[in-house]
Amino acid sequence: MPPTDPRTLFVYTTVAGEGDARRLAEEVVSSGLAACVSIGAPVTSVFRWESGESGESGETGKTNASRAAVQSEREVPLVIKTSSGAYDALQRRIEEIHPYELPEIVAVPIERGLPAFLAWIEETSAARE
Repeated sequence: MPPTDPRTLFVYTTVAGEGDARRLAEEVVSSGLAACVSIGAPVTSVFRWESGESGESGETGKTNASRAAVQSEREVPLVIKTSSGAYDALQRRIEEIHPYELPEIVAVPIERGLPAFLAWIEETSAARE
């Protein structure tokens, strides 16, 4: 087994609830953009986000980051198993159907794994450009 198999990826994202998680998972698997999606237990995410006010600094067009509010929300994490060839189409599809204004979409290469499992991911989520 080679130490790195850049053909396979874990793609991580979060959504607000179980319904959104199931819809996203079913869409990307049924469209062939992912081999499998694991839906995790709800987590609490703490983050800084714009408060909705138009807080302008002294410089035109630059938002004052200090006015961004620290917030926390319950979210459902998803780990999407896909091929690197399908990634661009997968990212576009997640962006199209994701309920968030700015969805978290992070891809991590799978460096090691059972060769037959990695081959299954590659075969099941071939590029859909």
